[in-house]
Order: sequence, then C-alpha cells, then structure tokens
Amino acid sequence: MLGRSGGLQPHRQCGRLSRSPLPAHCVAPAGTVAGRDRGASQARYTAVQRAAAGRHGRRGRSRIRGEFRPVAQPADRGRDRRCMGGRSRGSSGPPRCGRGAIFDQGNQPAAPLPGAGARRSLWLACRQGRDMMEQPHSALPGRADVAAKVRFLTVADTIGRTLVRDAIWHEDRCNWLIWTKEPVGGAFSSVYRAAGVDFYQGVGGIALFLAQLVAFTGDRYQRETLGGAVRQVMARLREPMQDRIGLYSGMLGAAKAVISSGEIADESEWIDFGLEQLETISRSSPEPSQIDLLSGCAGAIVALVEIAQRYGRQNLLQEAHRLAEFLLSRAQHARDTVSWPTNIGEGRNLLGLSHGTAGIALALLELNAVSPDKRYLDAARGALRYERQHFNALQNNWPDYRALHGAPHDATSFPIAWCHGSTGIGLSRLRIRQLLPDDPQILPELDVAIANAIRAINAPIHPLSTDFSLCHGVTGSGDFLLLVGMLFGRADGVMAAERLGDAGIEAFDKPRLPWICGVPDAGQTSSLMIGTAGIGHFYLRLYDPVAVPSILLPIGAKGSVDLSASKPDAPVRPSAN
Repeated sequence: MLGRSGGLQPHRQCGRLSRSPLPAHCVAPAGTVAGRDRGASQARYTAVQRAAAGRHGRRGRSRIRGEFRPVAQPADRGRDRRCMGGRSRGSSGPPRCGRGAIFDQGNQPAAPLPGAGARRSLWLACRQGRDMMEQPHSALPGRADVAAKVRFLTVADTIGRTLVRDAIWHEDRCNWLIWTKEPVGGAFSSVYRAAGVDFYQGVGGIALFLAQLVAFTGDRYQRETLGGAVRQVMARLREPMQDRIGLYSGMLGAAKAVISSGEIADESEWIDFGLEQLETISRSSPEPSQIDLLSGCAGAIVALVEIAQRYGRQNLLQEAHRLAEFLLSRAQHARDTVSWPTNIGEGRNLLGLSHGTAGIALALLELNAVSPDKRYLDAARGALRYERQHFNALQNNWPDYRALHGAPHDATSFPIAWCHGSTGIGLSRLRIRQLLPDDPQILPELDVAIANAIRAINAPIHPLSTDFSLCHGVTGSGDFLLLVGMLFGRADGVMAAERLGDAGIEAFDKPRLPWICGVPDAGQTSSLMIGTAGIGHFYLRLYDPVAVPSILLPIGAKGSVDLSASKPDAPVRPSAN
C-alpha cells in the first residue's frame, strides 16, 4: 500500500515488502543504470537488485555478438528470416523494403541502425537540454530530473529506429510484419503476417508511438515513417471493414489514433480526417458480443466522450448514449449485481478491465460524468459489486474466467496484467476514485492491485522468457505503479517503475537481445499493446510521464487524469477483508 510516511507496502502485511522500496545502498544514482556491475555467473535480472549480465547459448557464449537483430528469434532460437532493408544509394528517405527483400537467404547480421551508440545518446541529451532551456520554467512541471533520465529516451529511440528500419513501404505508405495469435485448425496458433491498422497490434498503435517519440527526438526518418504509417491507416479506413466499433481492436480506435497522432505532430489534415471517420464509424450498429472496453461499446463510449468534449461534437455524445443503451439492454442482473456476457467466459461473465465489468463500469461512469443518468450510475455500481463478489481473498486477486484452449475445464488463473486481473482493475480504480469519490472500497482495492504489481515486477527478469509487453507483460504493472506514484505524489511508485525500466535495459537493451513480447512461442513484434512500440511507449513514460499520457487508462470525461485530485500524502488503506 501507499502509506502516509512509508513506501510502497503490500496488502495486510506488517512492514514493507521485501526489496521494495530498494535500500538506499542499492539505488543507482540519477542518470545511471542500476546493476552496471557484471558477472559471468548470474543470468537473471530483477527490478530491484543489482544484477549480473549473463551470457546465453552454447558454452556460455552469447549467440548475438555485436549485432542488432531486426526481430526476435523463433521459439527454437533459430535464425529468423526477416527483411534486412537498407537504403538504396543516393536515397535520402528511410530504409525501405520491396517485395523481393522481405526474406533474407543468409545468416549475415542485420544492417546497423544509423547513429547508434553513445554518440546518439549524447545527441539526444543535448537536444533535450536545449529544448528545456528554451521553455519557460512554468511549462516544465515535474521535469527537474528529466535530464537524468535520458537513458530511458535512448531505449525508446532505439526501438523507434528499429521500427523505421523494419517498415515495408509501398509508395507513400508503410506497414510492418507482426507476430499475432489467430485461430488455426480449431486452436490459436502464432502466425506472422502483415499488420492491420488497429490500435492494439496494428499500424494505428505504432503510429501513435512514433508520434510521441518524434516529439522528443525530431528525427526526420522517424517523422517520415510516422507519415507513412498514418497514410496507411487512412487508406484502410476508407475501405468497408468489419470490427468497426472497438477502441483497441477496431476501426474506431484506428481513427482516434489518427486524431491523436495529428494533435501531437500538429497535422490538421490528420485530425480532420480522423474526426470525419470517427463520426461515420460511431453510427455503426454493434454486434451482440461487442460489449467490452477492448473491442466493444465500452471502449467506444470512452473515446466518443473524450473527442466530443475536446472538439465540441455533440453528435458523438449522442452516439455514446446510443451505445450505452445497448450496454444496458445486454446487462445481466443477479440480486444487486450487474455483469455482461462477452462469449469468452466459461459459464461466468468476465471481470477486469479489457473484457470484463471493470472496463464497462468505467465507460458508464465516464458518460455519466458529462451527461448524468441514474441508470448508468446504478449499472456501474452493480458491476463493481459483481467484481467484489468474485474477489478471491486467498489469492488476493480477481479470477480470470476465460475458457482458454488446452486448459483444464476447472482451471482458474489469477493474472497480474492489464487485460485480466489486478493491474487492469487497479487502473480502473484510479479513475473510478475520481468519478465515485464516495465509494469506500476503492482504496482497499487499490491496495491489492499495488501489492500484486510490486510482486510482479520483483519477479526475476530473464531475457529468454519475461514478457515485457503492456497488455499481459510486466510493463503494464510498471506503468500502473508509475501512475500511482504520480497520482498520490509518492516517489516510491515512480522509483519502482524506473527500476523495472533499468532491469529491462540490463536484460535486453545492453546485450542487444530481442525483447520478449506478448505472443508466446513467437518472436519480437512491432505492435503497441503486445510488442516493441508499447515497450518504447513505457520508456517514454519513464522519461517524461507528464508529457506522455498512459495508453492503458482511456479517459473520457476530462480528457486526462487529474494529477491534482489526490493530496501528496494521501494513503491507500489496507482492505478490511
């Protein structure tokens, strides 16, 4: 929990969680990377310990020596056949790959990234120092130590330059090849294919990360690739598509990504196009199963409320009410609880942020905040009661009721992730606390989520197995703790997230190993929620969390999380259960 005078503490535990916050003698000085000492005998990394950088492979030697791979190796750690790109002679644009260059036939190392190394890091540091000197002091809230965090910007920049290199171009548009899970022969299998344009794993999400990155680096190749990505999204949005209503996995989210990218890059043409598409898509009729925050009406409501307020589009607010009526019509009531069927659960309606009651309750409360309706408020409170009814005190977590292929019929997991489990529920409670300030159970639930997130990032980080993605990897919990630290004015939460970032640098970035992403048994992928674009977004957040808002907590009613809503010493009290 966040105590008044102490650091991050676990739920119902006397004393602080072991190894968090880090003892003073183990904290790396500002501007350095924790765990710089290396030893050959240790091959695992944690977010809170000084760690040795081990070598992997046969006879203790790294399989990747002095090379930067364009994508992770397959599950067998063999060579991955990928586009090696490279600029044509005399070309001034970013590296491009034609159809004939998608697969390489040899085992040569990947083409080096332009400007890599210490010189690039120094350039970034000088650029950021100049930019901050040119701004008035009042315009730099919370940025006194930003210069000491250039290491985080350097990681994000490296990921951005890798995206530039791996982009596959056609005329003025670009796309990427990604790993994803798709049904094959009655079961989900890892497949490698061209990305769609959605926000979750497609070009829309990659474009948003590039827009956020270019705002700091000003890199012309990253800017040109951003333009190619946005034009790809715009071209696909003009076509008739299915799955139009979803925020993360639908076309509505892709249109919002174009708007957000245009706002960051100051491109009015993108904003106008995105608004036009958003109005068209918002009039779509949802399928019966399109309910949740990830791919259904709940996510659409949050986005429509936000854009309606920002641009004065009252017609978008009317469409949000229409979708809310659809949610109310699909609700299932049991005594004083409310839940929704999403065709994913095994006989029970789901909990959590992405597919469950937490995300739907959040959407109804966002709409109620700008257009009060007692039915929205009652349904949201009923959804919270449903979630609390299913909390497992023994596991100190909320169960995942999905029917997963290959799992035992009676198996129940208790994940600590954005999509399912305590991290996503904790994120929802950060916002619901502002929308329902009179709910006495919000703070105890935050206590649970914080304790679990600390446990997740304290687990050993192994460069061959630790998922670093936002959706169901450790950076989702890290981003949650970062937001907790900001909202409650507690440095412990920010430091915990930064230690995770430093551990990732030691485990993946320094040895130039591919990042472990959110597609099991597959390679590194470029996507936002399950790939390197999202990892880069996390490192941008570590560098400047004020300028880079979290993509894990969509906000409707006010357009951003009110960082002044909580007093600096506000405690998160332990649960009475």
